[in-house]
Amino acid sequence: LNAASTVNQTVASLTTPLQFDTINTLYGLGIAFTAPGSTATITVSGVYQITYSAVAGTSSASTFFTGARIFLNGVEVPGSASSTTIGPNIVQMLNGQAIVTVASTPATVQIIASVPDASFPAQYASASFSIVRLN
Repeated sequence: LNAASTVNQTVASLTTPLQFDTINTLYGLGIAFTAPGSTATITVSGVYQITYSAVAGTSSASTFFTGARIFLNGVEVPGSASSTTIGPNIVQMLNGQAIVTVASTPATVQIIASVPDASFPAQYASASFSIVRLN
């Protein structure tokens, strides 16, 4: 699966699932996704590589941290977080990945973006994520 977002998204909380409105590739069995949406479902147990990328910026006059991470079944995947500082005229790319073992299905996957609080909104653009079954 490879899905992408063709529209900018506003992130204004600690747990904002990124939305993806385009499926670029969905091949084989074991991964389901409906666009537009924020949740992919793994339906076949195995080992999977999950990757994501997004461009983050803000129209705020303040400088602050923003980040994204992979959630599997509602739990953050350790080591999947990517964070950066954004602010006036500062736009940054976020990239993250994880290799996970899915023992029981169905399993849900989301890319969750965050900012400190609603007074520091971030705009995410060109977001995409991929899930590849490795075995």
